[in-house]
Amino acid sequence: MIKSRKLPESVIIFGCGYLGTALAKHLLNKGVKVGALTRNAEKAADLRKMGAKLKTAYDQAAIEVIEGDLDSNDWHKRVEGRYESVVNCVSSAGGGLAGYQKSYVDGQRSILEWAKSQSIRSYVYTSSTSVYPQDDGLLIDESADTSGAPATGQLLVESEVMLAKSDILPKWYVLRLAGIYGEGRHFLLNQIREAKGEIPGSGDYAMNMIHLEDIISAICAALYGEAASDVYNITDDAPTIKADVLAYLAEAMELPKPVFDPEKVSERLKRRGGRMPHRYVSNKKAREASEWRPQFSSFRDGCSGWGLRYSRFWTGFASKHDWRPHHNGAGARGRRRRLVERQVGDHEARCLMRRILNQLRELAGSLNVAVIIITAHKGKSKRHQNLLSLVEHEADQHLIEHSSIRRNAPLLLSHKRIAELKRQMVIQSLL
Repeated sequence: MIKSRKLPESVIIFGCGYLGTALAKHLLNKGVKVGALTRNAEKAADLRKMGAKLKTAYDQAAIEVIEGDLDSNDWHKRVEGRYESVVNCVSSAGGGLAGYQKSYVDGQRSILEWAKSQSIRSYVYTSSTSVYPQDDGLLIDESADTSGAPATGQLLVESEVMLAKSDILPKWYVLRLAGIYGEGRHFLLNQIREAKGEIPGSGDYAMNMIHLEDIISAICAALYGEAASDVYNITDDAPTIKADVLAYLAEAMELPKPVFDPEKVSERLKRRGGRMPHRYVSNKKAREASEWRPQFSSFRDGCSGWGLRYSRFWTGFASKHDWRPHHNGAGARGRRRRLVERQVGDHEARCLMRRILNQLRELAGSLNVAVIIITAHKGKSKRHQNLLSLVEHEADQHLIEHSSIRRNAPLLLSHKRIAELKRQMVIQSLL
């Protein structure tokens, strides 16, 4: 699948949510012309802004954003470009089974109809491992029977079959994704923080997970088009019992070990039949068919860069420096305080810098009060010194541009805890 290592010159993405937006950014950075369809006007505006910025730095890259409902054929005539490849990573439109039918089945049908007017080289569809009904701790591969899947899973299988039976595609790939996690998607962390030590449901089933970055690399591997058209499971190498996952995360955040209450069923679990099946999904087929390998082979690897141990640091910092947030005006009342601690490498620091600036832009028009504290290790590395200087400069320049933030949210830099924190960056803001 990755012998030629050549991506298509143009890719159109259907469904620009968490995964689709990250994929669009990745492809643009690789110089690929990108098309993106979304029904969300706000998301469409964000995509256009992202494309405009990246086009300045990468003259070969461009993005065409189309607004419309995927299940309708109305968007067909609004697509101006011609595309070599398709990635359908749409998510449910909401509304239960009707939403699944609309997004996955009707949406798939609409794309395949539109594809007849193109010369599509490859078509990648992100399905889900939820199509597997198996339980009892079984090891599951792509040959497993899906006839007993829940109603939502049956609709996913129907959309997969539509793709496999199409006679207009030289190459097609169904990627059955495990549970997605990554930057900005911390369902388990939120569950621990909000549960107050008690988690609804049972923790005795295996969680099959995959990091966002590994999904993107799997989609790109499919876009290279070297593997046989088929169905592939995209999951990490180490499915782990949920109780063990949450215990690890709770310990890392210095919170009490969660206790599960099987008598309580969350709304999320109710939508999934009341309980989660216990099975281990194999990625062996994808690994053997390509050079794809998950960069984060287990959830521990994927979470290691999150820098979860922040509670004790924040308490110590506030006490030592006698720092307290001051709430000026009614507009700041009821704001949540969020502390995000991250492990910093070169790539992550650049991402954090962009997040700081985006956050400042949002805060500029919505808050009276905002305080951002950055604590980072300067160390002996010239590269890290330059990177930190860039973060400081860009953030400070943005503060100067927005006088309202400048008055109420000075940028504070502290290096007194460098010895303890080392390569960690802490961003604290009032949201």
